[in-house]
Amino acid sequence: MAAAESLHKAAKEQQKGIIATLALEKELEELGFPQLSRMQSMPIAPYDFISDNLRGIKGTMLDMYRRPDKLLEAINRILPF
Repeated sequence: MAAAESLHKAAKEQQKGIIATLALEKELEELGFPQLSRMQSMPIAPYDFISDNLRGIKGTMLDMYRRPDKLLEAINRILPF
């Protein structure tokens, strides 16, 4: 129960930071500064994106050996972004 409460408290603090960042981005945009969202300004390697967000490290590593063609196809589809 204490761990869940700690996680909830941390999530609320993180949410405050996100709200503050979004407000700053909006203010800068209104002042005429070009906008670069966090994802636009931070390059991500396609393999890392797949392993971090879609398949997990183990799944992606297994894909390298079991389904290399499909993994490469997925990487090539993500690469332009």
